[in-house]
Amino acid sequence: GSDLKKLGNTLPKLLNNKLPKNTVLNWIIGPFAEKPLIPKSCNLKFKLHNAPDNLNSIMNISNFAITVFGVSFFELLNVGVPTVVFSPYNKKDDIELDNLKKFNLAMVAKNKYDATEKLVKLMKDPQLAKKLSKNAKKQMKNKGSIRLTSEVKKLLA
Repeated sequence: GSDLKKLGNTLPKLLNNKLPKNTVLNWIIGPFAEKPLIPKSCNLKFKLHNAPDNLNSIMNISNFAITVFGVSFFELLNVGVPTVVFSPYNKKDDIELDNLKKFNLAMVAKNKYDATEKLVKLMKDPQLAKKLSKNAKKQMKNKGSIRLTSEVKKLLA
Protein backbone atom coordinates (compact mmCIF):
# COMPACT_ATOMS: atom_id res chain seq x y z
CA GLY A 1 0.00 0.00 0.00
CA SER A 2 1.78 3.06 1.27
CA ASP A 3 4.92 1.77 3.03
CA LEU A 4 4.27 3.81 6.17
CA LYS A 5 7.44 2.46 7.83
CA LYS A 6 9.61 3.33 4.81
CA LEU A 7 10.90 -0.21 4.36
CA GLY A 8 11.73 0.68 0.76
CA ASN A 9 14.51 2.88 2.11
CA THR A 10 16.30 0.10 4.04
CA LEU A 11 15.10 -3.39 3.08
CA PRO A 12 16.66 -3.45 -0.42
CA LYS A 13 20.12 -2.87 1.10
CA LEU A 14 19.57 -5.58 3.74
CA LEU A 15 18.44 -8.06 1.10
CA ASN A 16 21.30 -7.11 -1.20
CA ASN A 17 23.81 -7.83 1.58
CA LYS A 18 22.34 -11.23 2.49
CA LEU A 19 20.72 -12.93 -0.52
CA PRO A 20 22.71 -14.97 -3.04
CA LYS A 21 24.24 -12.97 -5.88
CA ASN A 22 22.03 -12.57 -8.98
CA THR A 23 18.85 -13.45 -7.10
CA VAL A 24 15.88 -12.03 -9.01
CA LEU A 25 13.77 -10.00 -6.61
CA ASN A 26 10.32 -8.82 -7.65
CA TRP A 27 9.59 -5.69 -5.62
CA ILE A 28 5.97 -4.58 -5.52
CA ILE A 29 5.59 -0.82 -5.15
CA GLY A 30 2.22 -0.11 -3.55
CA PRO A 31 -0.04 2.50 -5.10
CA PHE A 32 0.86 5.05 -2.40
CA ALA A 33 4.48 4.03 -1.85
CA GLU A 34 7.67 5.59 -3.12
CA LYS A 35 10.15 3.78 -5.33
CA PRO A 36 12.59 1.72 -3.18
CA LEU A 37 16.21 2.78 -2.73
CA ILE A 38 18.19 0.20 -4.69
CA PRO A 39 21.89 0.05 -3.72
CA LYS A 40 24.21 1.54 -6.36
CA SER A 41 26.45 -1.52 -6.20
CA CYS A 42 23.77 -4.19 -6.36
CA ASN A 43 24.25 -7.97 -6.32
CA LEU A 44 20.55 -8.65 -6.92
CA LYS A 45 18.39 -8.24 -9.98
CA PHE A 46 15.52 -6.02 -8.82
CA LYS A 47 12.38 -6.05 -10.95
CA LEU A 48 10.16 -3.19 -9.88
CA HIS A 49 6.39 -3.53 -10.30
CA ASN A 50 4.58 -0.24 -9.84
CA ALA A 51 1.10 -0.86 -8.32
CA PRO A 52 0.28 -3.84 -10.54
CA ASP A 53 -3.40 -4.59 -11.12
CA ASN A 54 -2.89 -8.28 -10.52
CA LEU A 55 -0.38 -9.70 -8.06
CA ASN A 56 -1.26 -13.30 -8.90
CA SER A 57 0.84 -13.33 -12.08
CA ILE A 58 3.88 -12.30 -10.02
CA MET A 59 3.05 -14.60 -7.11
CA ASN A 60 2.59 -17.58 -9.42
CA ILE A 61 6.19 -17.33 -10.64
CA SER A 62 7.68 -16.67 -7.19
CA ASN A 63 9.68 -19.33 -5.39
CA PHE A 64 9.76 -17.41 -2.08
CA ALA A 65 8.40 -14.21 -0.62
CA ILE A 66 9.07 -11.73 2.15
CA THR A 67 6.16 -9.52 3.11
CA VAL A 68 4.58 -7.38 5.77
CA PHE A 69 1.56 -8.94 7.50
CA GLY A 70 -1.57 -7.94 5.56
CA VAL A 71 -3.77 -8.85 2.60
CA SER A 72 -0.86 -9.69 0.27
CA PHE A 73 0.40 -12.18 2.83
CA PHE A 74 -2.88 -14.10 2.65
CA GLU A 75 -2.78 -13.99 -1.14
CA LEU A 76 0.71 -15.53 -1.00
CA LEU A 77 -0.59 -18.27 1.30
CA ASN A 78 -3.45 -18.94 -1.06
CA VAL A 79 -1.01 -19.47 -3.94
CA GLY A 80 1.29 -21.56 -1.73
CA VAL A 81 4.40 -19.39 -1.95
CA PRO A 82 6.77 -20.17 0.95
CA THR A 83 6.79 -16.86 2.79
CA VAL A 84 8.57 -14.94 5.51
CA VAL A 85 6.19 -12.52 7.19
CA PHE A 86 6.70 -9.80 9.77
CA SER A 87 4.97 -6.75 11.14
CA PRO A 88 6.83 -3.44 11.35
CA TYR A 89 4.16 -2.14 13.73
CA ASN A 90 5.72 -3.17 17.05
CA LYS A 91 3.45 -5.69 18.81
CA LYS A 92 0.24 -4.83 16.91
CA ASP A 93 0.02 -8.15 15.03
CA ASP A 94 1.67 -10.45 17.58
CA ILE A 95 -1.40 -12.62 18.26
CA GLU A 96 -1.98 -13.29 14.56
CA LEU A 97 1.71 -13.91 13.89
CA ASP A 98 1.92 -16.32 16.84
CA ASN A 99 -0.96 -18.31 15.35
CA LEU A 100 0.71 -18.41 11.94
CA LYS A 101 3.85 -19.73 13.58
CA LYS A 102 1.86 -22.32 15.54
CA PHE A 103 0.22 -23.67 12.38
CA ASN A 104 3.54 -23.57 10.49
CA LEU A 105 2.08 -21.59 7.58
CA ALA A 106 5.01 -19.19 7.17
CA MET A 107 8.28 -18.23 8.74
CA VAL A 108 7.41 -15.47 11.19
CA ALA A 109 10.07 -12.84 11.82
CA LYS A 110 10.42 -10.27 14.59
CA ASN A 111 11.52 -7.42 12.32
CA LYS A 112 13.07 -6.64 8.93
CA TYR A 113 16.51 -7.87 10.03
CA ASP A 114 15.16 -11.19 11.28
CA ALA A 115 13.00 -11.46 8.15
CA THR A 116 16.06 -11.10 5.94
CA GLU A 117 17.90 -13.83 7.85
CA LYS A 118 14.86 -16.11 7.73
CA LEU A 119 14.48 -15.61 3.98
CA VAL A 120 18.09 -16.70 3.47
CA LYS A 121 17.41 -19.78 5.60
CA LEU A 122 14.20 -20.57 3.72
CA MET A 123 15.94 -20.28 0.35
CA LYS A 124 18.54 -22.82 1.51
CA ASP A 125 16.00 -25.33 2.86
CA PRO A 126 13.83 -26.89 0.12
CA GLN A 127 12.18 -29.25 2.62
CA LEU A 128 11.03 -26.37 4.79
CA ALA A 129 9.83 -24.43 1.74
CA LYS A 130 7.83 -27.45 0.55
CA LYS A 131 6.33 -27.95 4.02
CA LEU A 132 5.25 -24.31 4.34
CA SER A 133 3.73 -24.34 0.87
CA LYS A 134 1.82 -27.55 1.55
CA ASN A 135 0.53 -26.29 4.92
CA ALA A 136 -0.54 -22.96 3.44
CA LYS A 137 -2.39 -24.52 0.51
CA LYS A 138 -4.11 -26.98 2.82
CA GLN A 139 -5.20 -24.26 5.24
CA MET A 140 -6.32 -21.85 2.53
CA LYS A 141 -8.54 -24.46 0.84
CA ASN A 142 -11.00 -23.66 3.59
CA LYS A 143 -13.84 -21.70 1.95
CA GLY A 144 -13.92 -19.27 4.86
CA SER A 145 -10.32 -18.25 4.18
CA ILE A 146 -11.02 -17.71 0.51
CA ARG A 147 -14.12 -15.71 1.32
CA LEU A 148 -12.18 -13.60 3.84
CA THR A 149 -9.51 -12.81 1.25
CA SER A 150 -12.20 -11.89 -1.28
CA GLU A 151 -14.06 -9.64 1.17
CA VAL A 152 -10.87 -7.82 2.23
CA LYS A 153 -9.99 -7.25 -1.45
CA LYS A 154 -13.44 -5.73 -2.02
CA LEU A 155 -12.98 -3.36 0.91
CA LEU A 156 -9.62 -2.19 -0.42
CA ALA A 157 -10.84 -1.69 -4.01
